[in-house]
Amino acid sequence: MLTAQMDVEDVVHEIMTDVRWLETYLTIQAKVVNKELLRLGTIPATVVKQVRSQKTQNEWTVLHSITKRTQRFPSIIYYTTLQNEDGIYVYNPIITEDAVYVVVLQPHVFRRYRERLALDEKLKTSQLIRRYMKQNLDGQFMPAGQHNDEPSNALCIKEGVVLGNFVGEQVYLGRTFITYDMAHEGRQADTFYEGDEKRSQLKMQATSARDVIKRSRETERVTHETEQEQKEKK
Repeated sequence: MLTAQMDVEDVVHEIMTDVRWLETYLTIQAKVVNKELLRLGTIPATVVKQVRSQKTQNEWTVLHSITKRTQRFPSIIYYTTLQNEDGIYVYNPIITEDAVYVVVLQPHVFRRYRERLALDEKLKTSQLIRRYMKQNLDGQFMPAGQHNDEPSNALCIKEGVVLGNFVGEQVYLGRTFITYDMAHEGRQADTFYEGDEKRSQLKMQATSARDVIKRSRETERVTHETEQEQKEKK
């Protein structure tokens, strides 16, 4: 199970272990969920499931979403959370065609998300997180200059930008949220605009059985590499 004391390598290994289990579980459950989406009879439509990994006992929230009538397969996004003394941390794996990333969102991200989108103060943090995930099904990483003399990055999503940095090859630590109109004129605004354009053209979730196989193979590769690194440490 995830803990606040885990180092980057352990986090990647833990998440990849769950992703492999989740991909198999979701493939088995696909027909049942698709029927539930159809029964809702609306577009957009979202079915939310809570599942516990049999491998690690982490509890995952899975969102299956249909956003347009021409969509053949639902978009799937999943995340797990960790309650720490300063708030709730969110762990969201993002699987692209050739890489797997773990986006870790600090509590401050959601404080700024609520504030800068003027969302209802009565929303519980868990509801706020679910809203963020439901509204921002895809994203694009972009370089964002320097922050405290370290390379900074931006995760461009539909509603704005999560600013942060990579703390490992695959782990992106999101530290705050801004809207697109808050970007500084010039290079930053141009970078965010480019990121949003790329995001709108790129589907990060699987759209066919072939994509599911590709994603599974990528997570297996990452899991194997992290296991080898842990053995070498010992």
